[in-house]
Amino acid sequence: MKISITIPGQPQAQKRHRSVNKNGNFWNYDPSKKDKHNFIKVANLYAPNLPINGAISLSVEYHFDRPKSHYGTGKNSGKLKPSAPMVHIKMPDIDNCLKFTMDALQLSKRFFDNDSQINEIYGKRFYTDNPRTEILIMYDEPRA
Repeated sequence: MKISITIPGQPQAQKRHRSVNKNGNFWNYDPSKKDKHNFIKVANLYAPNLPINGAISLSVEYHFDRPKSHYGTGKNSGKLKPSAPMVHIKMPDIDNCLKFTMDALQLSKRFFDNDSQINEIYGKRFYTDNPRTEILIMYDEPRA
C-alpha cells in the first residue's frame, strides 16, 4: 500500500528543544510545536482509516523556495542564472527536516504509533518555484 502526501509551503526542520528557568522552575518546550500542528492539519487529509502497525518505508522530497540570488538582475530579472544550483545544500539539514516530518506524522497518531516502525528512509532536497514537502509512505497490508 502507498500513501502520497503533499504539504504546500516552505519545508520545515525540527528546531532544538529549549529549556527555560524562571524563578527556579525548569521546563522544556518544543519550538516546532505550532509548525507541527499546521503540518498535521494538512497531512491528516491523507491519513488511512487505521494507523499502520507494521514496517514502513518513508520517502520525502523537500522542495525549497529559491533565494533571490539565484535570479538575474536588470534585463535578466526573473530569469534563473545558469550557475544556480538545482539541489539544496544549505541549511536546514536533511536530518532535521526528516526528524520534523517523522515527529509530526507520529504526533498525529493517524499514520503510525511510533516512528521506530520506519525501517527504510529516503530524503532529498531541491530548489523550486513551488515550495512543498512530498511524502510517500509505503507499507504492507496486515495479514489476516
